[in-house]
Amino acid sequence: MRELDFLLTRFLNECYPQLDSDGQAGFAALLECQDPDILDWLMQRRDDYPSECTQVVRLLITSN
Repeated sequence: MRELDFLLTRFLNECYPQLDSDGQAGFAALLECQDPDILDWLMQRRDDYPSECTQVVRLLITSN
C-alpha cells in the first residue's frame, strides 16, 4: 500500500530516532502486522492493535 509506505517511512525518518527502546521495539512489531490491519488502526477504524504497538500507533495517528 503506497499510502501506508509513505506514512511509515515519514515516521521512520522523523520520529523513530527519538523513540526509546520500547517505542522502537513497538515499531518493529507493527511492521510485522498485515498492511490492511495497520491502515485500519491508523485510520482509527479499529483499535485492536497489539499492546506493544500502542505507543507507536498513537504517535502515528497524532503525527499525521
